[in-house]
Amino acid sequence: MTDPISGSRSLLPPDPFADTAEKPSPRSAADQALLPPDPFVTVDYRQLGRTMAVGATPHNLTQTVGEQLDATRGAYSGPYQVHGQSVMVAPQFRMNGGINQRAIFNVDVPSQRDARSFQQSLTNHGRVVFDVLVRAGVANPASVMLGYGSPAALVKATQALCDAGKLPTLAPPATLGDCIRKMQWDCGIGVDCVDYTMHALSKINGRSIEGLGLTPGVDPFSADGKRCPPQFTRASVLSARPGDVMTLSDPGDVGHRVVVRDHTTADAETKRSLAQRWGTTAAAFFKGDGPFHVLTVDSSWGAGDGQPYGGARTDTWVFDAGSKSWLSFSHHENRTLVGTKGPAGETLAGTYRWGGR
Repeated sequence: MTDPISGSRSLLPPDPFADTAEKPSPRSAADQALLPPDPFVTVDYRQLGRTMAVGATPHNLTQTVGEQLDATRGAYSGPYQVHGQSVMVAPQFRMNGGINQRAIFNVDVPSQRDARSFQQSLTNHGRVVFDVLVRAGVANPASVMLGYGSPAALVKATQALCDAGKLPTLAPPATLGDCIRKMQWDCGIGVDCVDYTMHALSKINGRSIEGLGLTPGVDPFSADGKRCPPQFTRASVLSARPGDVMTLSDPGDVGHRVVVRDHTTADAETKRSLAQRWGTTAAAFFKGDGPFHVLTVDSSWGAGDGQPYGGARTDTWVFDAGSKSWLSFSHHENRTLVGTKGPAGETLAGTYRWGGR
């Protein structure tokens, strides 16, 4: 995510880390069948906006954005060829300065200003990982080790580490996918929430990250999540639409960035279902006046000390417009949360829409 000291990250210099034109290796028909749909549809949000009521989400927008979010996750997920099997695995979380930092770096925040200082910051284990990625021809291996590599680079790096014998053996009922994600955590590779969000925006809007006015590896929303980047406009949470970005901030942390997948108003069945999943806290929450806005959001989420809940997933947040309070479930704490500042135990800093759509 962001550098906890400067609040931003700069790209590494070209040699030996520079990004090159790298595409995922061709997939077989069997592998392709495992992937989510990938139609590369560009949405005319301005036209859709003319027909949308506040807080409403047309089905075609939800479907289109959902397809692109599925495609983003799929691009980060493989497939990996391991032990004669083809495996799709959602990526693990990786944040510069994160909990698994010491596994590969001997400093809290490795220098990214030049290749030499970066390499000097590597632990022995980090140097082994880096050398494996370099030998495999991974584009910008340092970016993968800092959580902002491209999906193709992360997939190639993960496969290279599998091929190099770095895959751990875990006792049942752990799956092969669990072993791959454990390896990603132990080797300090994965994707942070900022860059997962930017790649999702790129997919949704049919433009490169740079074409959105953003830069890979640099948080456009600032450490507190309150900066509104150029080409973005602020939106109300009540009018959040699929494809919008929501940012969370936390005084003791670096916050979070997510992409909205869907926004609906809870009906009786939705309330019943969430109360059943989340228990008495949720049941009491839904006794309020409402209306209750249900937002499903995608991101790469923190993993604690490498727990399976970390990495790419979809979460649900509920906003009670009457009491201005939030309902969510914390995977870190394994409990349902209610708060007035924002979901997930953090403060909602803002909702942002690219291109004024």
